[in-house]
Amino acid sequence: MQMRDGKDMLLRQVQVGPHSVTVSIQEVASDAPPLLMLSGVGLEYQRWGRTRELIGRTTVAFDVRTEHLGRRPSMRRFAKFAAELLLELDMPRVDVVGLSWGGMAAQQLVHDHPAQFRRMVLVSTSPGFLGVPARPSSTKILMSPHRSEDRLPELIRKLYSGDFIENPALAHELGLIRTVDEAAYRRQLRALLGWTSSPWLSSLRKKTLILHAENDPVIPYPNAVLMRLLIRGATLKRCPGGGHLFVLTRPESSAQSINEFLDRSGKPARRRAGAGSDTAGAEVSRIRGT
Repeated sequence: MQMRDGKDMLLRQVQVGPHSVTVSIQEVASDAPPLLMLSGVGLEYQRWGRTRELIGRTTVAFDVRTEHLGRRPSMRRFAKFAAELLLELDMPRVDVVGLSWGGMAAQQLVHDHPAQFRRMVLVSTSPGFLGVPARPSSTKILMSPHRSEDRLPELIRKLYSGDFIENPALAHELGLIRTVDEAAYRRQLRALLGWTSSPWLSSLRKKTLILHAENDPVIPYPNAVLMRLLIRGATLKRCPGGGHLFVLTRPESSAQSINEFLDRSGKPARRRAGAGSDTAGAEVSRIRGT
């Protein structure tokens, strides 16, 4: 079954084993491999918003449901499900971008199913429990799936930070104040218990871009540095002052970084002086209302 979901967006109902999953496909006329977009814990695919619209290739996204994680939730079970889903979509080789929890899932996918992936983009994520932990206050609020209006000040201080400090209205603009699927949220967190990619990250042989803000309260910046050291040839790009969800609050510069990385030829490209700085600066001014 297929149906339209807004401009250039297609919804497909796909059967993966005994489970049916609704997949959102944004079709773009391009010879480039599709891009699988994996969201953070409890974050629906619609939250990619403008960032996704600016990706210059076909993108694929879906919401994580309880049944996608297995009877005993695990990252390996989710990776197996996602890999099978791509084959059902007749997409045998894709790129992947993962935000937060989705970045951890992306690492597991590329490790377990390397033939299905070309390049990987890791955003605001970590190598799991052997990484640098969040502040206890941030961990506490992350444990709860509630994203209500009365909790917004606390969510901004301890979870989102960055651009939301200057402009709290971004939480509403991005649809972050909402009812979350509590069962799926808690099972996603359970899938992370004891999970780490640190022992095998150095074995990955995929070109990797790491995007991270230095003021992320949930996944501290040193995690990005650690992953860059562990993943051979990985590129780390810092997003000054962006907070945990800068990839959503700064769609132009985020999409530009992703597009440039995915479109780059196999040979290292020479970086132009000041490349991307005008776009990033303009976005920060827009977010702050200056």
